[in-house]
Amino acid sequence: MQPKPDLQTVVMCLSKLEVQIGEQKLLVEVLRELGDATEADKAASRLAYLEESYGAVVLYRDLLQEELNKKRRVH
Repeated sequence: MQPKPDLQTVVMCLSKLEVQIGEQKLLVEVLRELGDATEADKAASRLAYLEESYGAVVLYRDLLQEELNKKRRVH
């Protein structure tokens, strides 16, 4: 079993996802402006996946932060 990622790793992952989401939004916009509906739809689907992933990582970060706060209170 792999060790759980630490908070710093999770925050770094969120930062990378934010960049990917921004780039993907731009790609969707450009493809729509060019009139390539098929590729724009594919890019929009990937964007939705990235946004869902971001949401999941945010939840994980919050749980990890809560766990760390509990440990600090106990010690």
